[in-house]
Amino acid sequence: MTVVLALVVQISFAASRATDVVAPESLNKASERIAVKKAHGRGTLIDVHTGGDGQLTVIAVHGIAGQPSDLSPLIQKAIHAGHTVKAFAYDDKFLSLEDSSLAVTIEQWWNAHPTSSLRIDAHSMGGRVAIGTLAILSSKGTLTNRVELNLIAVPLAGIARANLLRLLPRFLPWIRPLDGMASSSGCQRMIEHLRLPGNVEVNVFAGDQDSVFKHSTKKYRALVSVLHGTLHVFPNATHMSALEEVARLR
Repeated sequence: MTVVLALVVQISFAASRATDVVAPESLNKASERIAVKKAHGRGTLIDVHTGGDGQLTVIAVHGIAGQPSDLSPLIQKAIHAGHTVKAFAYDDKFLSLEDSSLAVTIEQWWNAHPTSSLRIDAHSMGGRVAIGTLAILSSKGTLTNRVELNLIAVPLAGIARANLLRLLPRFLPWIRPLDGMASSSGCQRMIEHLRLPGNVEVNVFAGDQDSVFKHSTKKYRALVSVLHGTLHVFPNATHMSALEEVARLR
Protein backbone atom coordinates (compact mmCIF):
# COMPACT_ATOMS: atom_id res chain seq x y z
CA MET A 1 0.00 0.00 0.00
CA THR A 2 2.82 2.36 0.89
CA VAL A 3 4.56 1.64 -2.41
CA VAL A 4 1.35 2.24 -4.38
CA LEU A 5 0.74 5.51 -2.55
CA ALA A 6 4.29 6.65 -3.28
CA LEU A 7 3.84 5.88 -6.97
CA VAL A 8 0.58 7.83 -7.06
CA VAL A 9 2.30 10.81 -5.45
CA GLN A 10 5.18 10.64 -7.95
CA ILE A 11 2.79 10.44 -10.91
CA SER A 12 0.70 13.33 -9.61
CA PHE A 13 3.83 15.42 -9.08
CA ALA A 14 5.08 14.66 -12.58
CA ALA A 15 1.71 15.61 -14.03
CA SER A 16 1.66 18.87 -12.15
CA ARG A 17 5.16 19.67 -13.39
CA ALA A 18 4.13 18.89 -16.94
CA THR A 19 1.41 21.55 -16.76
CA ASP A 20 4.12 24.10 -16.02
CA VAL A 21 5.32 23.82 -19.60
CA VAL A 22 3.91 25.89 -22.46
CA ALA A 23 4.99 24.76 -25.91
CA PRO A 24 7.28 27.54 -27.21
CA GLU A 25 5.73 27.15 -30.65
CA SER A 26 2.35 28.25 -29.23
CA LEU A 27 3.75 31.63 -28.18
CA ASN A 28 2.57 33.32 -31.36
CA LYS A 29 1.15 36.76 -32.11
CA ALA A 30 -2.37 35.67 -31.17
CA SER A 31 -1.38 34.43 -27.70
CA GLU A 32 0.78 37.53 -27.22
CA ARG A 33 -2.15 39.84 -28.02
CA ILE A 34 -4.31 37.98 -25.50
CA ALA A 35 -1.65 38.31 -22.79
CA VAL A 36 -1.15 42.04 -23.46
CA LYS A 37 -4.92 42.62 -23.47
CA LYS A 38 -5.23 40.92 -20.08
CA ALA A 39 -2.44 43.22 -18.84
CA HIS A 40 -4.47 46.25 -20.03
CA GLY A 41 -2.07 46.99 -22.88
CA ARG A 42 1.11 46.76 -20.85
CA GLY A 43 3.95 44.33 -21.38
CA THR A 44 3.74 41.19 -19.29
CA LEU A 45 5.62 37.95 -18.62
CA ILE A 46 4.19 34.67 -19.87
CA ASP A 47 5.16 31.72 -17.68
CA VAL A 48 6.60 29.11 -20.03
CA HIS A 49 8.28 26.70 -17.62
CA THR A 50 8.82 26.53 -13.86
CA GLY A 51 12.25 25.19 -12.96
CA GLY A 52 13.49 23.75 -9.73
CA ASP A 53 14.39 25.68 -6.61
CA GLY A 54 17.48 27.82 -7.06
CA GLN A 55 17.40 27.57 -10.84
CA LEU A 56 18.19 30.52 -13.05
CA THR A 57 15.27 32.52 -14.46
CA VAL A 58 15.41 33.26 -18.19
CA ILE A 59 13.35 35.95 -19.93
CA ALA A 60 13.02 35.82 -23.73
CA VAL A 61 12.37 39.09 -25.57
CA HIS A 62 11.49 39.07 -29.28
CA GLY A 63 12.06 41.78 -31.87
CA ILE A 64 9.80 44.06 -33.91
CA ALA A 65 7.06 42.36 -35.95
CA GLY A 66 8.13 39.17 -34.19
CA GLN A 67 6.65 36.88 -31.58
CA PRO A 68 7.95 35.00 -28.53
CA SER A 69 8.12 31.74 -30.49
CA ASP A 70 10.94 33.27 -32.57
CA LEU A 71 13.18 32.42 -29.63
CA SER A 72 12.01 28.79 -29.49
CA PRO A 73 15.53 27.32 -29.88
CA LEU A 74 16.76 29.23 -26.83
CA ILE A 75 13.57 28.62 -24.86
CA GLN A 76 13.79 24.87 -25.48
CA LYS A 77 17.41 24.77 -24.36
CA ALA A 78 16.58 26.68 -21.17
CA ILE A 79 13.71 24.30 -20.41
CA HIS A 80 15.92 21.25 -20.91
CA ALA A 81 18.47 22.81 -18.55
CA GLY A 82 15.79 23.00 -15.86
CA HIS A 83 15.61 26.80 -15.75
CA THR A 84 12.52 28.83 -15.07
CA VAL A 85 11.55 30.38 -18.39
CA LYS A 86 9.33 33.38 -19.13
CA ALA A 87 8.53 35.11 -22.41
CA PHE A 88 7.99 38.85 -22.51
CA ALA A 89 4.79 39.76 -24.35
CA TYR A 90 4.46 43.39 -25.38
CA ASP A 91 2.95 45.70 -28.00
CA ASP A 92 5.65 46.11 -30.63
CA LYS A 93 3.22 47.60 -33.15
CA PHE A 94 1.94 50.81 -31.58
CA LEU A 95 4.02 51.48 -28.45
CA SER A 96 7.55 52.88 -28.27
CA LEU A 97 10.44 50.83 -26.91
CA GLU A 98 10.34 52.90 -23.71
CA ASP A 99 6.68 51.98 -23.17
CA SER A 100 7.24 48.22 -23.26
CA SER A 101 6.99 47.95 -19.42
CA LEU A 102 9.80 45.41 -19.15
CA ALA A 103 11.56 47.45 -16.43
CA VAL A 104 8.44 47.53 -14.25
CA THR A 105 7.83 43.84 -14.89
CA ILE A 106 11.36 42.83 -13.86
CA GLU A 107 11.26 45.10 -10.82
CA GLN A 108 8.05 43.40 -9.65
CA TRP A 109 9.61 39.99 -10.24
CA TRP A 110 12.71 40.94 -8.24
CA ASN A 111 10.54 42.14 -5.36
CA ALA A 112 9.21 38.59 -5.16
CA HIS A 113 12.64 36.99 -5.77
CA PRO A 114 15.13 39.40 -4.18
CA THR A 115 18.19 37.13 -4.37
CA SER A 116 17.60 35.56 -7.78
CA SER A 117 19.86 35.87 -10.79
CA LEU A 118 18.41 36.62 -14.19
CA ARG A 119 19.27 35.94 -17.81
CA ILE A 120 17.73 37.95 -20.61
CA ASP A 121 17.87 36.48 -24.12
CA ALA A 122 16.88 39.29 -26.48
CA HIS A 123 16.66 39.27 -30.26
CA SER A 124 16.82 42.21 -32.67
CA MET A 125 14.76 45.19 -31.42
CA GLY A 126 14.10 43.20 -28.25
CA GLY A 127 17.75 43.79 -27.40
CA ARG A 128 17.23 47.54 -27.47
CA VAL A 129 14.18 47.06 -25.23
CA ALA A 130 16.33 45.04 -22.81
CA ILE A 131 19.17 47.59 -22.81
CA GLY A 132 16.71 50.39 -22.09
CA THR A 133 15.23 48.32 -19.28
CA LEU A 134 18.58 47.81 -17.58
CA ALA A 135 19.33 51.52 -18.02
CA ILE A 136 16.11 52.38 -16.16
CA LEU A 137 16.79 49.89 -13.37
CA SER A 138 20.39 51.10 -13.04
CA SER A 139 19.28 54.74 -12.75
CA LYS A 140 16.85 53.76 -10.00
CA GLY A 141 19.52 51.84 -8.11
CA THR A 142 17.57 48.58 -8.33
CA LEU A 143 19.93 46.77 -10.72
CA THR A 144 21.83 44.97 -7.97
CA ASN A 145 21.35 41.28 -8.79
CA ARG A 146 23.49 39.35 -11.26
CA VAL A 147 22.18 39.65 -14.81
CA GLU A 148 23.41 37.93 -17.96
CA LEU A 149 22.29 39.88 -21.02
CA ASN A 150 22.51 38.05 -24.33
CA LEU A 151 21.99 40.39 -27.29
CA ILE A 152 21.30 38.36 -30.43
CA ALA A 153 21.31 40.09 -33.83
CA VAL A 154 20.73 43.44 -32.13
CA PRO A 155 21.37 46.64 -34.15
CA LEU A 156 23.33 48.42 -31.43
CA ALA A 157 24.23 51.31 -33.72
CA GLY A 158 20.64 51.77 -34.86
CA ILE A 159 19.29 51.67 -38.39
CA ALA A 160 19.85 54.73 -40.56
CA ARG A 161 16.84 54.11 -42.82
CA ALA A 162 14.55 54.27 -39.79
CA ASN A 163 15.40 57.97 -39.41
CA LEU A 164 13.06 58.91 -42.28
CA LEU A 165 10.22 56.91 -40.75
CA ARG A 166 10.34 59.16 -37.70
CA LEU A 167 8.75 61.89 -39.87
CA LEU A 168 5.58 59.85 -40.40
CA PRO A 169 2.51 60.16 -38.13
CA ARG A 170 3.06 58.20 -34.94
CA PHE A 171 -0.44 56.69 -34.98
CA LEU A 172 0.54 54.53 -37.96
CA PRO A 173 1.49 50.89 -37.20
CA TRP A 174 5.18 50.24 -36.43
CA ILE A 175 6.19 53.93 -36.48
CA ARG A 176 6.52 54.41 -32.70
CA PRO A 177 8.64 51.28 -32.15
CA LEU A 178 10.73 51.96 -35.25
CA ASP A 179 11.47 55.42 -33.85
CA GLY A 180 13.57 53.69 -31.20
CA MET A 181 15.48 51.80 -33.89
CA ALA A 182 16.65 54.97 -35.65
CA SER A 183 20.32 55.88 -35.43
CA SER A 184 19.32 59.44 -34.48
CA SER A 185 16.83 58.46 -31.77
CA GLY A 186 16.87 59.14 -28.05
CA CYS A 187 17.17 55.39 -27.56
CA GLN A 188 20.40 55.45 -29.56
CA ARG A 189 21.82 58.27 -27.46
CA MET A 190 20.95 56.30 -24.33
CA ILE A 191 22.90 53.26 -25.58
CA GLU A 192 25.90 55.37 -26.51
CA HIS A 193 26.16 56.87 -23.01
CA LEU A 194 25.11 53.86 -20.95
CA ARG A 195 27.33 52.59 -18.17
CA LEU A 196 26.07 49.33 -16.74
CA PRO A 197 27.23 48.09 -13.31
CA GLY A 198 29.71 45.25 -12.99
CA ASN A 199 27.06 42.71 -12.00
CA VAL A 200 25.70 42.77 -15.59
CA GLU A 201 27.46 40.45 -18.06
CA VAL A 202 26.84 41.30 -21.71
CA ASN A 203 27.27 38.94 -24.65
CA VAL A 204 26.69 40.20 -28.19
CA PHE A 205 26.00 37.69 -30.97
CA ALA A 206 25.90 38.61 -34.65
CA GLY A 207 25.70 36.82 -37.99
CA ASP A 208 28.01 37.53 -40.91
CA GLN A 209 25.04 37.42 -43.31
CA ASP A 210 22.73 39.70 -41.33
CA SER A 211 20.93 41.96 -43.84
CA VAL A 212 19.45 44.27 -41.17
CA PHE A 213 22.71 45.79 -39.90
CA LYS A 214 26.49 45.38 -40.05
CA HIS A 215 28.44 44.25 -37.00
CA SER A 216 31.79 45.06 -38.59
CA THR A 217 31.52 48.84 -38.45
CA LYS A 218 33.72 50.85 -36.13
CA LYS A 219 30.68 52.31 -34.36
CA TYR A 220 29.10 48.92 -33.70
CA ARG A 221 32.26 47.51 -32.16
CA ALA A 222 32.68 50.69 -30.10
CA LEU A 223 29.20 50.21 -28.67
CA VAL A 224 30.02 46.62 -27.74
CA SER A 225 32.89 48.10 -25.72
CA VAL A 226 30.57 50.71 -24.15
CA LEU A 227 28.48 47.83 -22.84
CA HIS A 228 31.63 45.97 -21.75
CA GLY A 229 30.33 43.16 -23.90
CA THR A 230 31.96 40.26 -25.68
CA LEU A 231 31.24 40.01 -29.42
CA HIS A 232 30.66 36.58 -30.97
CA VAL A 233 30.28 36.41 -34.76
CA PHE A 234 28.76 33.41 -36.55
CA PRO A 235 29.95 32.82 -40.13
CA ASN A 236 27.06 32.52 -42.62
CA ALA A 237 24.39 33.24 -39.97
CA THR A 238 21.47 35.51 -40.86
CA HIS A 239 19.36 37.81 -38.69
CA MET A 240 17.12 34.90 -37.68
CA SER A 241 19.47 31.91 -37.85
CA ALA A 242 21.75 33.58 -35.29
CA LEU A 243 19.19 32.41 -32.71
CA GLU A 244 19.85 28.78 -33.60
CA GLU A 245 23.61 29.35 -33.49
CA VAL A 246 23.39 30.73 -29.96
CA ALA A 247 21.22 27.78 -28.91
CA ARG A 248 23.90 25.39 -30.15
CA LEU A 249 26.42 27.00 -27.79
CA ARG A 250 24.43 26.07 -24.70
